[in-house]
Amino acid sequence: MSRKGVPNPTPEQRRMREIVNRMKKYVTTYDTQLHYEDYSDETFIIDMLYGIGIAIDPEEYRYATGLQKFRDKLHIEYGEKRTWQALKE
Repeated sequence: MSRKGVPNPTPEQRRMREIVNRMKKYVTTYDTQLHYEDYSDETFIIDMLYGIGIAIDPEEYRYATGLQKFRDKLHIEYGEKRTWQALKE
């Protein structure tokens, strides 16, 4: 297996590659934001959630309304009643 993964990826594998590439781009450009050093931990976490959302679906989870949609999805699908074990299923 090459560093890039399997030579003939399935559609699911190609999708995951795209998601990872979008997330990498988001994270590697994070420090270009003015005054990011002054952000709180909470702001950083919310920004990373936003990055995950737009990596998964750049149209659906874009902007403030998209972030709220993604946060709602996380709460519904992975909220308090779910355990980490259930996430593996």
